[in-house]
Amino acid sequence: MDFPNDITMPSWDTEFNLPLMNRTYELRELIKTDKYISIDDKNGFIYVAHDENFGGKQGTENFIEGRIDQSGSDITIPVTNGQGTIGVPYKDGLVIDSAIFVRGTLTLTVKNTASTEATVKMELPAFIDAGGNKLSLQKTIAGNGTETVSQDLNGYFYDSRKQKFGADSLQIDGTVLGSNFNGNLTINYSITKSMFSYFAGIVPPTTVDPIESSVGLPVTDDVADLRDKMKLWEIQLKLVGKYIDKIASIKTNDPNKPFDIEIETLNIKGVRNNKTEQFFLKLNGRSDNNLGPLTMRNKYLEEIYTADNSNLSDFLAFIPDSIIVMAIPKVNPDKRRGAATNRDTIQFGFDLTIKSIVTVKDLSLKDTVELEMDDDARDMLDNFKAATIYFKIDNKVAFGGKIVMHYVDANYNELFTLDTLTFEPAIVNADGIPSVKHSEPIVELDSAQIQNFIKSYNIIAEVLINTTDSHIDQKAVFSSKDWLKIISFCKVKYNVDLSDDKK
Repeated sequence: MDFPNDITMPSWDTEFNLPLMNRTYELRELIKTDKYISIDDKNGFIYVAHDENFGGKQGTENFIEGRIDQSGSDITIPVTNGQGTIGVPYKDGLVIDSAIFVRGTLTLTVKNTASTEATVKMELPAFIDAGGNKLSLQKTIAGNGTETVSQDLNGYFYDSRKQKFGADSLQIDGTVLGSNFNGNLTINYSITKSMFSYFAGIVPPTTVDPIESSVGLPVTDDVADLRDKMKLWEIQLKLVGKYIDKIASIKTNDPNKPFDIEIETLNIKGVRNNKTEQFFLKLNGRSDNNLGPLTMRNKYLEEIYTADNSNLSDFLAFIPDSIIVMAIPKVNPDKRRGAATNRDTIQFGFDLTIKSIVTVKDLSLKDTVELEMDDDARDMLDNFKAATIYFKIDNKVAFGGKIVMHYVDANYNELFTLDTLTFEPAIVNADGIPSVKHSEPIVELDSAQIQNFIKSYNIIAEVLINTTDSHIDQKAVFSSKDWLKIISFCKVKYNVDLSDDKK
């Protein structure tokens, strides 16, 4: 038998599997926990914060201050047989049933229209001093002359029952003493700088100074990591307003109730980063930031905001450093009878409790995995013909997402990146309870990626997680026993060539 002149050494294609990654991530690794974020088997993943703060106070003294202040000029009091009286209506529909002055000045200027001197006594029967006497001012006025008198109202009581014109007017009596004078008295009057320790009646609807209150949230670094990345479920923010009256301390058994309060404008905003960022709570179906109007009746207002009636979920996902409420109150919006003191206060604050199951979006976890491939293997694999990366993922967490794999050299310089790998979330039922979802995605490497794969020493795996994409904004319950397991290996096809030039 003749031997061939050229002997060809055998070559063939073969395959082997190179393990890449075998990791199991517990939920606590995927989502950091601290004293405000926790995971428990009963309630799932929850963010809990509680604060009760009623620091926003506004006294009502600016509501009753100056309430009776008014003036009139050239008012004529008809006098018959030396006696005359007139009722001057209070402005803007004011009705005064009773009051206790702590400040104020009454000034009367009286003109004697007679040609002869007259002694004139002016009386205001509704104004009673501490001795039970009505306010009385007396002056002798030259014929056709004028005189001005003043009275400090501090310590005076006001009782509309003492006058015949009722509670909606100021009664002024004029008497020309020792005379049967028939004619007119002409007066100017003013009540200025009035203030009351107690006031009862009907006050025109009045907007008072704004009230601002804030509550700081317990935002730690771990909580801040979740900013803009979660949606809260089953949450509520309770806004509480209180009217604290001191009526009983001034008038025991007083039948009068405090005035109702309407909050014309109510803004609740979250701020963070030294107030450079803000987010307003808004009612569903409204584009403006006003949560009003709201009415405080019987000294109390409670308004509960949830994800059903507002954008509270997005508001709290913003995770503000503090929440600020700004309210503009209007007193007695329905023009009813009521009472107030100069020591009453309106308070606004929060009874804030957040205990929420959440959905999450775009949270990430990075993990570095050493590529178990020695130099001999790298030399042998120089003849790569194909490489396929297989994944086996068992997911017990209600996350969908993707895995981004950064292949780096020994100095952690990036060689290439695979960012097309997605994995499916756990199957979630209507109650948010997940069950394991198994998936086996595959990634084919191209020729350039194969060459860079040989040079790789580590894989930086970045796991990007979201709650299930199959049910947008679906509630998902998390348990500390939930896990995400990722196994991957590379199936390499390469050529074995025993010829001399392929040693």
